[in-house]
Amino acid sequence: MFCHKYINNPIKYNYLRIKNNTNQTILLDTRRETDTTYITDENRNEFEAFLYEKAEQDLVFEPQESKTIQIKFNDSYHSDINIMSMNFMDIVDYEEYTQNENVETYTLKIDI
Repeated sequence: MFCHKYINNPIKYNYLRIKNNTNQTILLDTRRETDTTYITDENRNEFEAFLYEKAEQDLVFEPQESKTIQIKFNDSYHSDINIMSMNFMDIVDYEEYTQNENVETYTLKIDI
């Protein structure tokens, strides 16, 4: 579904280059729940993303669109964690979601 490039910044923001390889407009996370986008460390600890800081349009990707987004994770007090994966657990077809919030969700796990 997506191509990716992960860049870590010492300010604790993570920049992610995402390309929507589908023919649908995708919403990366509906933000209905706070624990659906997160990173996982080598000990399987999960650190949630602060997606409430993002506008919904920042998380919308048109068909074949590629853009870089900045995401902050709840790992501020863990400077030496070894990130193993980035997980998106609430991806939806944006057009369907705007018509009915009870749509099928998709997941994406990016091993780092």
